[in-house]
Amino acid sequence: MKTPRRRRVASVAALLLLPMLAACGFNYQTDKVYQSAAGTENRTGQVYILNAMVVTVSGNQGTFAGTLVNESLTKATKLVSITGPNVNGSTTQVSLPPNASVNLADSGQISVSGPDIRPGYFVSMTFEFANGQSTQMEVPVIARTGPYGNVSLPASPSPSSSPSSSPSSSSSPSASSSPSSSSSSNG
Repeated sequence: MKTPRRRRVASVAALLLLPMLAACGFNYQTDKVYQSAAGTENRTGQVYILNAMVVTVSGNQGTFAGTLVNESLTKATKLVSITGPNVNGSTTQVSLPPNASVNLADSGQISVSGPDIRPGYFVSMTFEFANGQSTQMEVPVIARTGPYGNVSLPASPSPSSSPSSSPSSSSSPSASSSPSSSSSSNG
């Protein structure tokens, strides 16, 4: 008679312990969006910015790679500009139809430049949309190697015909300059 009773007690105890062993509940890490990519994301506003990063071959210039997702089911919008304290973005307006996404890593249509466009750095970028949304993010700068080796780069003028060279006495950046020989400047 004791054996069936022990089985019942063990069964009841197992049933009571099962929820704790299964980690039931809310607000656990597995209940949240998981981002396994190197870029950053922002899921606020009508337009989500996902896996945002700047991919560069050499310092001071790169391409913005990320996905823009228009969450509105009825209203289209456009990305009109990307700016930041040490970033200048040249962008054609990127159209975002309702309930659609645009992967900018495939097009290479947004080039960015600035002193902080170096692998391993983060750059502060502000994305302005035609609907009035303004989103500020810290975006990592990634070297164009490995899984990012196929990111399209924007067309850029050749170094010999660059109209941005200035007659000032400051030294111009070169591919062989080292971080220890340059001074930090914000401008």
